[in-house]
Amino acid sequence: MTNDEDGLLLLEKAPRTGHPAMYTKDNVENFNSLQVARSERYIFSSVNDFSLAEEMVQTHPNLRCGPRAQVVS
Repeated sequence: MTNDEDGLLLLEKAPRTGHPAMYTKDNVENFNSLQVARSERYIFSSVNDFSLAEEMVQTHPNLRCGPRAQVVS
């Protein structure tokens, strides 16, 4: 089993058991990057550090607008 699978299992198990899931710095950065990529308008930081979001937007300018629903006809 890979570390990523372990992390997913921890995330799924934590609410059922009531025990917190302990993650590595890489796990947290992955979760944060997913939140940045799916943000519509706002990103919050308890420590005023937006470096990940700034780097992601600079590398992928399409992230500036957030995801949009599209109607396919």
